[in-house]
Amino acid sequence: MRLGIVCSANHSFGHAAVARALARAARAQLSLDRLIVFSDQTELLGRWNFFDDWMEVVPLNVATYPVLDAVLLDTIPFRRADALYEVLRRLSQVKPLIVVGHTGWVPAISPRHLNEWRELLSFLGGPRVIVYHGKDVCDGTCHLARFASRLGACPTHAGLLLPEVRRLDSAQPGVFAALSGGGDQARELLERVESILVRKPASRCDFYLGPYTNVESAPRRTRLISGVGDIGRLLSAYDFSVTRAGYSSCCEHIAAQVPTIIDPLPNPEQRANALWANRFLRVASIDYKGILEVREPQRARATTFSWVQALDIGP
Repeated sequence: MRLGIVCSANHSFGHAAVARALARAARAQLSLDRLIVFSDQTELLGRWNFFDDWMEVVPLNVATYPVLDAVLLDTIPFRRADALYEVLRRLSQVKPLIVVGHTGWVPAISPRHLNEWRELLSFLGGPRVIVYHGKDVCDGTCHLARFASRLGACPTHAGLLLPEVRRLDSAQPGVFAALSGGGDQARELLERVESILVRKPASRCDFYLGPYTNVESAPRRTRLISGVGDIGRLLSAYDFSVTRAGYSSCCEHIAAQVPTIIDPLPNPEQRANALWANRFLRVASIDYKGILEVREPQRARATTFSWVQALDIGP
């Protein structure tokens, strides 16, 4: 199979992290002849060594796409209609199976959005729509499932993109991790970290900065780390982790099962992510004495993403 995955970094690494997880799952689950990740920020992602060496990464605006059997458009047309039409123009030499991917959570819905998405899905010729979680996450009531009939779509719940995480003993006792994501949100999370350090005077923090952050100073006993794009493989080395509620971050923490304090950004999508993720996480809190309290997951391990199910190609 020749598979293409189209992602738009769009000033964050969220979609790129999804594309990387999809590629790793494809390598493990499919018989691949070729895999290409198309991105609009190949230069920045290359500087971060974001993608694995075996992944072929090319600019989203490459003049001609190679012949592919299947193309996954990550969260398109739901957010990047401009990129969608560029992709389709470059795919004009072949009509592959097109799969539209989405996390399933779209709180900011409006009649205008529905009309736009309905038109774009129609333009795609009735693609297969998948969501990156199983029904054990949403019981079939995620936003996309709820208004799918109005879009003329029947989404497939294909499981969470849980990464492979190598279990480590606590290699850094007394150290916890914090993941800020990108942009200005790092400053707010640093304040949360500082309050934890006040209650835990013997602890230190490794604070991982996302792209486009501008942080010049940090609390004492805090180490700022940038340029690391694959945090999931490091998490089990820490006593606990403090994180925002981006989709990829939630998946990484569920896979690692490190005790986790989720501090979602004040937007509907991250609040929705935090609600479902907390059911599968080892949820952590710090009491007023600085003692770490951990609640074991409410549910068993979540269903893992299946390319076979997403592509409907049989066992």
